[in-house]
Amino acid sequence: SVSRLNLEGCGLTSAGLRTLVTCLQQHNDTVNDVALGSTVHFDADVLQGLADALQMNQQPLRFKQWEPKLYENDPQLTVLDFSDLRWNEKLGDVSAQIIANALGTNEYITTLNLANNKITAKGGVALAGMVARNKAIRTLDLSHNQLGDVGGRALVEGLTQNDTLEVFRLDGNGIAAALLQKVAYALSLNAVPSALKQLVHRIRTNDPTVTQLEFAGGAGRRPFDNAAVRELCDALRTNTSV
Repeated sequence: SVSRLNLEGCGLTSAGLRTLVTCLQQHNDTVNDVALGSTVHFDADVLQGLADALQMNQQPLRFKQWEPKLYENDPQLTVLDFSDLRWNEKLGDVSAQIIANALGTNEYITTLNLANNKITAKGGVALAGMVARNKAIRTLDLSHNQLGDVGGRALVEGLTQNDTLEVFRLDGNGIAAALLQKVAYALSLNAVPSALKQLVHRIRTNDPTVTQLEFAGGAGRRPFDNAAVRELCDALRTNTSV
């Protein structure tokens, strides 16, 4: 099957290239390189479409079969697991970026497992953006990838905007212990009522406008339990405004 097309010097225009892109998107999964030459200028959106199509053709077949479903927000699709792909089918950063873009606003997938998929810091940064936006995922497994501290820091930042994630596996990524502790801390905040989580930063920074706290009857989607009490006490330890 054809994997490379050399179209240099053949008089191809943007209209012709647009037709080729459509063909690649709809009917081809083997071409992963197209040579166009440097003397012809094509429309930017067409070149981006070509790059996206070629990147998709470089992804594992199993992922390409699933990719359209990621954007459907299907209530029947609640678990997405790519952890058992063979060594030559690992997702990598491009697939991770596609997943991150697709699931940012997904409302039904509650478990996402991308363990052992050769995802580096680049993919980790994209997934951090998903973590910040997504409000449905409860379990996220990114263990045994190659995120490193850059990916770890991005994910910590993403977690500061997330209040729904409950289980987050990052072991085997070469992430510093201090960053993993920050992840654990962010998850501990997700175990307390959302009303308290929203106030924690203001309490810790001694916000003078926060002078009273009222939690009678509990708050948020979880009960005001021992974890919430510990978090509140820790935040109030050095506060002088409440």
